[in-house]
Amino acid sequence: MPSLPADYDIISDGSVTIVVRSDWKGALLDDLRTDFSRVGEDRRKSFTGRVKHFSYQPQGAPDRVLVRKVVRGGLIAKLLGDLHWGMGRPFRELYAVIRARQAGLRVPEIVAVRATRAWGPLYRFTVVVTEIGGASDLLSLAPILPPAQRHRAIGEVAEAVRKMHEAGLYHGDLNIKNILIAGESDVYLIDLDRAILRDARDTALDFRNLSRLNRSVEKWLGGRVSRTDKLRFLLRYLGGRDRVRDVSRKCGSGLWLHRLWWALTGAGA
Repeated sequence: MPSLPADYDIISDGSVTIVVRSDWKGALLDDLRTDFSRVGEDRRKSFTGRVKHFSYQPQGAPDRVLVRKVVRGGLIAKLLGDLHWGMGRPFRELYAVIRARQAGLRVPEIVAVRATRAWGPLYRFTVVVTEIGGASDLLSLAPILPPAQRHRAIGEVAEAVRKMHEAGLYHGDLNIKNILIAGESDVYLIDLDRAILRDARDTALDFRNLSRLNRSVEKWLGGRVSRTDKLRFLLRYLGGRDRVRDVSRKCGSGLWLHRLWWALTGAGA
């Protein structure tokens, strides 16, 4: 078990280990122990997608929470399904969230983790985070935002990505589905379970994140995001014009090959 912040409690019961933030223990512990089986369908708001998850209001809790299974992607998912080697993955996400909040970023708070040992060093995980009310991802919002609100949102997204990189925090899958907007332009970063933490800023990882974000824009929004919008993002991210052309070129490097691949296979960005 990785070391944990002082405001989290650990409860072990056979093959199940529960980590819950102390101020949420009273509201969540019984639900965690029963793997949420006591939370009836009438209390759940279910979501579809690659990861099945739901939100609900725990009794005595100040906010709604989102309950999600930790799953794998790609080829390894076909081999191991939702099994993970060791207990590191959700706790890396926990420390990524702590780093993000220290940097002034908006991210869902992890209030609990349920780890179930399936066999030997193989585990299944459920993570419980605070729900972001009234938020939508950039994929949904970008085509419908009025120009003034879109420009403001682009600037706030650029500011959030800059703060993340300055903190030595790198998203494992920075794309427009993992960036949410709530209210007028409050930016939230979600799904930090594969985040990379560094003691200092890493230029190579800067470009990896920016290139991944650019690919997702090209794949899912195409011509609905203009070149001017992209330049507006880079100007805010870089804090000036000096490196805009160089960064833009590097982020777009190899994009033609991805476009060809998407056209031939229909694969995601």
